[in-house]
Amino acid sequence: MGHSLHRTVVPDLGSAEQRGVHRNALLIPEALPLLTLATGPGESVIRGNAVPADPDWQADDFIDALTRKLIEKVANGEQLESHCHRLALMASLLGVQLGLSPSDMLSLRRGAYLHDIGKIGIPPAILLKRGPLDKREWRIMKKHPAIGEHICRDLPSLRDVLPIIRSHHERWDGTGYPDGLRGEEIPLLARITQIADIYDALTTERPYKCAFAPEKALEIIQEEGERGWRDPSLVQCIQNLFPVFKTLPPENASSFSLQSLAEVVKQRKWS
Repeated sequence: MGHSLHRTVVPDLGSAEQRGVHRNALLIPEALPLLTLATGPGESVIRGNAVPADPDWQADDFIDALTRKLIEKVANGEQLESHCHRLALMASLLGVQLGLSPSDMLSLRRGAYLHDIGKIGIPPAILLKRGPLDKREWRIMKKHPAIGEHICRDLPSLRDVLPIIRSHHERWDGTGYPDGLRGEEIPLLARITQIADIYDALTTERPYKCAFAPEKALEIIQEEGERGWRDPSLVQCIQNLFPVFKTLPPENASSFSLQSLAEVVKQRKWS
């Protein structure tokens, strides 16, 4: 990720009003200064004049810069980075089991790093709060999918990642946010990212909770499936891959080819 000789200028999101996008479209006016992604007046996170010949380089540089920006903002940046790596791996395993195309697999991996990127626009007092959020704070926190979509929408290479960013907090029964989508209205890649994200969140320590054992995490996901919150077919996928999910992957797992991941899925164990 990152090609130092091939940089591109990211549109200055702080000029949204000049581009005909009203501040209220971002829903959180106080988030606008953060959405410039600026290191100084008029400076973008990614600088330079050379537009890469390969749009995937542009996308990867953009993802790298945004992820670094979010890591800088949160107190546990190292944990966040590890979370993204694990999420990319788990989502990829689920994608292989479902027989997704290579292009969808690439979107899944990118979505693992960008799904919560809208939290760049959430005030630190809310984002880093250790206790439960009050109603006003929760309303603000729930804006991060729309903010993330806004940040990434101008890069054509990320077009297929936008539904992951916007819809990974929807619920199967329609009680999620931001759009109240239900069932298969929720994009499949968003559903995959969500269930992998939930499993990782349950099995790792967070400021507001201890880590659950893998068996307990699976039990909670199954209960949420029975409650109507999760896609039943993906709950089944998690159950099928549980022997893999509950064990630590090898250190080089993030570099596994699709063929290697397919073998892991087939054997239900790390090779």
